[in-house]
Amino acid sequence: MSDDGFKRFIILRLFADIDLSEGDSARAMKRYQVALIFNKEDFRIYNAMGEAYFAMNNLEQALQSFKRALELYQYSADVLNNVGVVFANIGKTDEASNCFKKALCLMPTHSDGRENMEQIDQ
Repeated sequence: MSDDGFKRFIILRLFADIDLSEGDSARAMKRYQVALIFNKEDFRIYNAMGEAYFAMNNLEQALQSFKRALELYQYSADVLNNVGVVFANIGKTDEASNCFKKALCLMPTHSDGRENMEQIDQ
């Protein structure tokens, strides 16, 4: 990727992250999709897209995006936690629990993973 392409990629990601944090998931999704043109191998983009799909209540697409992120980088506690959240929301508590456990194995201090694990265990 050229320096110019890298700069565009970073700017797109930043603006998309801002859009997502402000609740504009659809706009964030458009920016993430453009960012993929510059770097299709960045697991963080797929994770962020999964979060945007989740915010739009499109759980199937969210799960697909999170799974793609894990294909690219299987050691992300955040992505594993996010997969677990989707599984929990669709009633697959065993799968959710496994994801939260894996996230906590990778990062024992992962507070979201711990909270989600505790909720599943109740």
